Order: sequence, then C-alpha cells, then structure tokens
Amino acid sequence: MHPSAIRKTDDVTGRNAQTSAPQSELMKEPIIKTARYLLVELAMYAVLAVIYFALVLRFLGPWLDGLFLQQRTYYVVVCILTMVGQAIALERLLAALSYLVRRGKK
Repeated sequence: MHPSAIRKTDDVTGRNAQTSAPQSELMKEPIIKTARYLLVELAMYAVLAVIYFALVLRFLGPWLDGLFLQQRTYYVVVCILTMVGQAIALERLLAALSYLVRRGKK
C-alpha cells in the first residue's frame, strides 16, 4: 500500500488530517446512505408484494379455489410454482428499480 493512500489522523482529536472532520462522521455517511437505500427497497418491495397478491387473488383466485377442492396435489404444485415465480419476478423487478433509483451507483 502506498503511504499516501493511508489516512493520517491526529491522535489527540481523532480527526482526519486532510479534511479535519472526525472519523466517526466520515463513517456515518455510508451507513446512513445504505440505511436509506434499504428503506427505499423495503418500501418498494412491500408495494410490489401487495400488488402481486391482489393480482393473484383477482385473476387466479377462483381457479385456485376449484383446484384446491378437486385436485389438491395439483393445487400444491401450482402454489409452490407460484411462490417461486413470485420470488424470482419480484427480486428481478426490485433489482431493476433499485438500479434506477441509485442511477447505477453502488
């Protein structure tokens, strides 16, 4: 590691020698930004999950009810496939929306 890459701090004040800001403040910025992105993603996922649930109930509800009453084995398989499809689809959609929110920045 190059010596200029190492941050120099004043041992007495704990401040960065280059910016004169306390190290704790420098560490808080990424944590706050990460927490903000996490809350935004959680809110987006909650909205998408509610929309998905309403659409499944609206369009697949009667068919799933009939399948439950007549052929439970097929009902179980269809429900498992629906859950797996939901997980994959919502994760992909959320990843794309998160990318747009962050504008490609990590």
